[in-house]
Amino acid sequence: MNWDAIGAIAEIIGATAVVITLAYLAIQIRNSTRIAKSAARQAIAEMSMAMGTDLVADKSLTAALLKDFKEEDVDEADWVRLLARNYIAMRHYENIYYQYLTGMIEEDEWLGFRRNLKAVLQWRSMREYWANEHQYYSDTFRAEVDRIEAEESGDADELSHSYVLKSDA
Repeated sequence: MNWDAIGAIAEIIGATAVVITLAYLAIQIRNSTRIAKSAARQAIAEMSMAMGTDLVADKSLTAALLKDFKEEDVDEADWVRLLARNYIAMRHYENIYYQYLTGMIEEDEWLGFRRNLKAVLQWRSMREYWANEHQYYSDTFRAEVDRIEAEESGDADELSHSYVLKSDA
């Protein structure tokens, strides 16, 4: 066997090693992306649960939110608490939107959160909060909220969270 043949065999082995390495890296990147998406979704779920838990644990916050749903007067301290909760909620939605834009959550997940945001934007305290605080959010998120607000609301009962209110019947 001459040196040319040995060199050719070495090149074939080297090229094969490169292809195997690239395939391995592609698999690792795919797995890393899947893990990152899962972690983003888990963080969103945990924040969503925390926001529901505060209503379960704090009867006065629940009462204030119910008054807000009914557009009844809320005392000053509860109004501030609602506005603070709205800050948390809008930062949560902004994060979800960012995760969607970066591909960390799928479009159908974002659309579900978007429908919920559309309903939340109908609350009196949220309307007032957003009108006064929108400038503190990213341009892309503000533009998305503007698009949501510009849409026809469709069936108002479908988006109002009115099912939460106990019926008198």
